[in-house]
Amino acid sequence: MFEASKRLGENVRDRRKAAQLSQADLAALSGLDTSTVSRLERGELNPTLTTLLALAITLECEAFELIEGVEPPKLVARSS
Repeated sequence: MFEASKRLGENVRDRRKAAQLSQADLAALSGLDTSTVSRLERGELNPTLTTLLALAITLECEAFELIEGVEPPKLVARSS
């Protein structure tokens, strides 16, 4: 699991709880499965752009707020 996925999940969870929504509520309102929301919050799943936007709309925030504090994974350059 990437640290970035974990941080994004924490941001989604924090926003969901601030909105006083259950995972099931967030899933239903954003058109996702409850298991998808659960896996996202645990950092086990990377959302598509469409999913990220749906969550942002449902949580009444900007998409960039959900990725706030997310550090990209370290990339290793390959020699050719």
